[in-house]
Amino acid sequence: MRRLVGAGLCLAGLPALGGAQAAAPEQVRLSGVLPPGVRVTQFALTADARRVYYGDSTRAIWLYDRSDKSSVRLAGGENSDLVVAPSGNALAYVKRDASSADQHIWILPLDGRTGVASGAERRASARQGDAPAFSPDGRWIAFAHDDAGGVGQSVVVVAVGGGGERTVVPLQRSSMSAIRWAPDGRSIYYSVNGPPPCDPEWSCLELKPAFKQTAGSLRRVALNGGESAVVVPKLGNGWPGLSNDGTLLVYGDTSSARLVVADGSGKRLSNLPMPARQTIEGWLGPSTLVFSDRGDSRRLRAHSLSDGSSRVLIDSLESLVEISPSPDGQLVSAVRCVGQACEVRVVGAGGAPVNTIKLPERYGGGNVWSPDSRSIAFMCGSPAAGANVYAADVASGAVTRLLSIRALAVSLLWDADARSVLVSATRGTGAARRAMIQRVTLDGQARTLRELVLGPTPIAAQVIDGSHALVIRGSSVTLATLDGDSTENVVLPPSNDRYAGYVAVSPDGQRLAFRRSNEQNEGQVKAIEVVNRDGGGRVTIDLPFVVYPGASGLRFLGKDQLAVLAGAGDDEPVPAIYVVNVATKAIQTLVRFPQLFVGEMNVSPDGGTVYYVSNEFTGQRVFTMDLSPLRAGGRP
Repeated sequence: MRRLVGAGLCLAGLPALGGAQAAAPEQVRLSGVLPPGVRVTQFALTADARRVYYGDSTRAIWLYDRSDKSSVRLAGGENSDLVVAPSGNALAYVKRDASSADQHIWILPLDGRTGVASGAERRASARQGDAPAFSPDGRWIAFAHDDAGGVGQSVVVVAVGGGGERTVVPLQRSSMSAIRWAPDGRSIYYSVNGPPPCDPEWSCLELKPAFKQTAGSLRRVALNGGESAVVVPKLGNGWPGLSNDGTLLVYGDTSSARLVVADGSGKRLSNLPMPARQTIEGWLGPSTLVFSDRGDSRRLRAHSLSDGSSRVLIDSLESLVEISPSPDGQLVSAVRCVGQACEVRVVGAGGAPVNTIKLPERYGGGNVWSPDSRSIAFMCGSPAAGANVYAADVASGAVTRLLSIRALAVSLLWDADARSVLVSATRGTGAARRAMIQRVTLDGQARTLRELVLGPTPIAAQVIDGSHALVIRGSSVTLATLDGDSTENVVLPPSNDRYAGYVAVSPDGQRLAFRRSNEQNEGQVKAIEVVNRDGGGRVTIDLPFVVYPGASGLRFLGKDQLAVLAGAGDDEPVPAIYVVNVATKAIQTLVRFPQLFVGEMNVSPDGGTVYYVSNEFTGQRVFTMDLSPLRAGGRP
């Protein structure tokens, strides 16, 4: 039986349980908990948080002393589920045999003064199992014993010094987790996970109807035996379970990725809105949770084309999307969401924080600056289900709703006077598909400028200034005049090629760049067409890679240069940002992405800087959260 509890419970943003909720305790970062440059699979802190026992990428066990920043390798092999004895004189863990894949509970005696091993490691359990837990006096270990048939687990107790093993919870038709001793040592809390579906190819037994369930439960059993009492009848994940002082229970809810806080009897007290990309490592002290991140940060970087330097503007655990520099080149904004809560983060061109604008709803697109660099327009909600267009004052953070809209797709652009927003909405299907373009003032007054018939072919309509919109109808591109004029001038005539949506416009508004696919490339977008807005000066650039889709995939750096964001192609092993010279068609690699490809890029108004989001390993960070204020009655 294998568990995922050793890695903790990964949580996304958590919605409220309903009703009034106490403010969630803040996380506090602990510095210097893990050695720099090391990827840690799991760790356990001593009670005083001075020493850290951790597993490296090979799952060997190490000691890291935070006081003198020294590391000592303690044990090799495939180890997991590390737990330190309350007195710090022993370490328990699960060791997996490399040849048989059997796993047992092992003990490593420790020197309480130095934290290093005081003797050889030894196997503590005769039976296979995992999830070890020390008793409060450090004399016993409870663990989840694997059933020989691979169907479920039971709870077994064995003396640390060796001896016979005693079953306190008989076989359950599921795996177990979050085994915790009550502070008085007389009872044990444990979680029974929801059983996985039977897979005959993996060798398991089909469950009887009475045992089939989708949710787990959290239970308590007396150490001297007897029936277990159900404390929480339904839960999604029981980790991390009972706090060290026995006053709180923390577990994952069933309906979504919510973390519930309850008292020792199972009565719900609150829930925790957790940031994404974090893992619960366990408990520290009486009732403090310990979290870690994976060390992967999303970083908004500014790459200078003049000297090749790169600087970090925003560092975030969560994704950063829709990078947007202000027209005056002094500010840069990006959108960050934690669950349903989203914000626009605004920083100076050098990275100094300027403002964080809280959004009233889930972000839906936009992040478009006004020409005077004072406001940002954006959309919240889903266009198909109903969305709202907003404008935010950058200095104050005040947000004003301009328009409610329902459409297949919506794009935004500020008018030249910064007093209104042009909203293009695509509606309908097949031959009835059309784009409606409106001008909406900052006081919410909307006026329709034009409706463009688009038709059933692959299409896109994009407003490029206050007077014109580009319309792509499969293999042709036209420039449509707005505000009462029905004129459409041909920019690119019909051909055998197809043009992808999202047109790049040069800083002076006179040159246009399109991504193109054809049958020769089997529909892949591997060419760029650059043309004047009147159809002249056409240049075709064939590429050895596939251009990234979306608005961020193609940007003008100036009249004769393009920044191209691309996925790995025939000649490139990893995604990258390229600089393409329009006149010479020369291609230069600017930045490669050997790790996770994020796909966010933009350029400064003067074309001298490329902004992009990278995924980088910056070192795992550790945080604590004291839950004592959430106890029933507010007891400290």
